[in-house]
Amino acid sequence: MLKISDDRIRFTDAHVRKLAMPAGKTDHVAWDPDLPGFGVRLRGGKAVYVVQYRIGLDQRRKSLGDVRKLAVEDARGIARKRFAQIELGIDPDAEEAKRRADQEADGRTFERLGKHPAQKQSQWADLLQSLSVSGPQPGRAVLQ
Repeated sequence: MLKISDDRIRFTDAHVRKLAMPAGKTDHVAWDPDLPGFGVRLRGGKAVYVVQYRIGLDQRRKSLGDVRKLAVEDARGIARKRFAQIELGIDPDAEEAKRRADQEADGRTFERLGKHPAQKQSQWADLLQSLSVSGPQPGRAVLQ
């Protein structure tokens, strides 16, 4: 374990897994000394990586994932990407909300298209019949 100062220890996978809730607390964040705004939140017997940042006047704290499932270097990489977006003036939460809304709209569209296949088939048959009123003609394929 590398010490930066007497009270700050550099985050490693082993160190993060050993973090424990201080006595008398129900929620605690241990901050990484190498990357400001990145830490591990201990609450309810669980430990998750978090990022904390400010957009305008709003301060936000977002979970990145469980420490048992995500390596500290991977979590740092995700945090750095989020911090880079903020520096570029991109609100990561707004981007995520837009992406989810687009996915939901796409899902509803495909759901509507597949709801009444018999009706759609009937409409196609009517259209094809109206196009070939005089029957099959030489040189034209007949669609069925």
